[in-house]
Amino acid sequence: MSKKGNGKKASALALATAVAVTSVPVVSPASTALAAGGTDESIVYAVDCGDINPATAPEDGPLGTHNSVTDQVYGVDSVTGKKWGIDDTVSEKLVNGACTAGGVSTDWTWPYEFTTADQPSKISTNRYTKNQTENGIDPRHLDYRFEIENGKYFVEVGFADPWGVSQCPSVYANYGKKDQAVIAEKFQVSSNNGVAAATVDVTDKELTINARGTGGENAARLHGHLPTKRLFLRKEK
Repeated sequence: MSKKGNGKKASALALATAVAVTSVPVVSPASTALAAGGTDESIVYAVDCGDINPATAPEDGPLGTHNSVTDQVYGVDSVTGKKWGIDDTVSEKLVNGACTAGGVSTDWTWPYEFTTADQPSKISTNRYTKNQTENGIDPRHLDYRFEIENGKYFVEVGFADPWGVSQCPSVYANYGKKDQAVIAEKFQVSSNNGVAAATVDVTDKELTINARGTGGENAARLHGHLPTKRLFLRKEK
């Protein structure tokens, strides 16, 4: 089954899986989206991490108000004008080449290449730390960066562990900054459907979501979307 066309050109579109920001009272993003009949203006970003075709949205969730595609390298969104995306280097010749299945590749992250076709569900894809372990990078890191208005946001991040080597990564907001906040540390991917969630404060109009893994925690591997293994940001009132 193919996914729907890009939802920013239509009033109703499914949220991508990876990132979303939520309004108070904090409720399940999944139930909110359903209640809104497929649209929810309180969702700021909904990122389907590692989506094979970022121009299409998953059938089980709308996009956010600030993202017109499901995944991209950090930069200006061509439709919304907001800066967001994967925060990693992108060399003219990528360090690890590009994922042959499609999607967005960076020097040190790839979409899950064994997902060989675009998927209708946001939980069917993921982005992972490509060859960071093999190159001695420790901790392994996977980062997304978002231009966003100041305020409180509910953040959900979904993880996957398809190779059995990413059992307990940690995830932070604004990692390494003075306002760093813990979303989850040594999070057990096998618990709570792989979802970590927290409320965070944004004070400088920027939010980063940072997954980290060391030693046996191995590579952080963000699943395609939030609530159910995605990145999801919803503004709190």
